[in-house]
Amino acid sequence: MSNLEIKIVFRETIRPSSPTPHHLKSFRICSLDQASPVRYTPMILFYPAAPGGRHPPPQLKLSLSETLTKFYPLAGRIKDNFTIDCNDEGIPYIEAKVQLSMLDFLRDPRIDLLGYFLPREDTCPEPITELAQLCVQVTSFDCGGIAIGVCFFHKIMDGASIGTFLKSWAAAGSGLRADIEHEDVLFPDLTAASSLYPSKDELASYVSSIRPELVNDLLKRFVFEASAVSTLKARATSELVPNPTRVEAISAFIWKHVARAFEKAIPVDETPASLFTHG
Repeated sequence: MSNLEIKIVFRETIRPSSPTPHHLKSFRICSLDQASPVRYTPMILFYPAAPGGRHPPPQLKLSLSETLTKFYPLAGRIKDNFTIDCNDEGIPYIEAKVQLSMLDFLRDPRIDLLGYFLPREDTCPEPITELAQLCVQVTSFDCGGIAIGVCFFHKIMDGASIGTFLKSWAAAGSGLRADIEHEDVLFPDLTAASSLYPSKDELASYVSSIRPELVNDLLKRFVFEASAVSTLKARATSELVPNPTRVEAISAFIWKHVARAFEKAIPVDETPASLFTHG
């Protein structure tokens, strides 16, 4: 598997299923988002074939449109470093095919080939006012499995918020409605961040000074056996965290060693403060 041949089936723009009301047309960015860099963050989700199902499922686009109505800022464009113009311009949506079994790819995945499953690169050469907040690519494998690749604009979304968006999209695609107990997923509070962290005038032009340079990133893949994960969970157990998840245990292990590497590479008085979060 020296390379992948991805065939683009079609591209289109997905817009909210209902127009955004006039009083919600201007969305205020919180101060934390004002200071965020102009860069996309990628995520790829792999799903095995469902018995008797069509791939990709036909309801994906419809449910995505319905979800954008609830997460209306994602379908807009950034106006300045204070506001998002919720103009319903929509998000790019791509459907593609690859002549390969998903199991064959995931058995020993090539990190350098993951970009084929993403709708765009993470750097942003375009003007910020022209950038979509979210881009989606759905790639079908020969076996019927699919990969959903998303690139979300980190200026208004983090791991937690993209997780909420994906859960809401999944709920809409499954036909779940307001009668389920997780109303925070179906009807998220989009104004909480700007209420807690109001935008600041001194950050008005900050966006133009932190556009990331194109750098050579280093990617690594770490494989943890089930027995090793169990050991890490046992070590991470404490009175405050009596039952850590596998993700929490592994994240803590990795981050501890990242911190140690920082200590060796950076003088103590220059070591930056850090915080690891889960979406």
